[in-house]
Amino acid sequence: MEVIKNIDEKTAYIETLVKFAGVDGKIHSKEKEYIRNVAIAHGVPEDTLKRSFADAEKKQYDKIVAPLRKRRQKLLLISDLVGVGYADGEYTDIEKQEIQVIGKHLDIEAKKIEEIEEITFESLKLRYKTMQVMEMYV
Repeated sequence: MEVIKNIDEKTAYIETLVKFAGVDGKIHSKEKEYIRNVAIAHGVPEDTLKRSFADAEKKQYDKIVAPLRKRRQKLLLISDLVGVGYADGEYTDIEKQEIQVIGKHLDIEAKKIEEIEEITFESLKLRYKTMQVMEMYV
């Protein structure tokens, strides 16, 4: 089931990830890679992705997230924000605080964000362990 359906929702989703990735002053290459993979998974056109990297920093979260109306979209976005935050191997206090700010714009409770952080970290740890056991790349 596709959660992020139209181009406005896709743009809002990706722009939020991009703006968030720059919260610590620089978008790390691993964060860009994570965002690109999310964009591909949601069928975001390449030109929309490029425009998001160019424009998102200038926009305010309340304007960016406006097209995301369904709770499921918002919860999925929080999970991907945590993924972006952790993509460079370090989930900082600044990133954690910024997710709380975004969560307020999305009307997502702080407790729910903490739960999503927990399950996202568990999922990432399991994925990393699987790659080690399967002798993939690590």
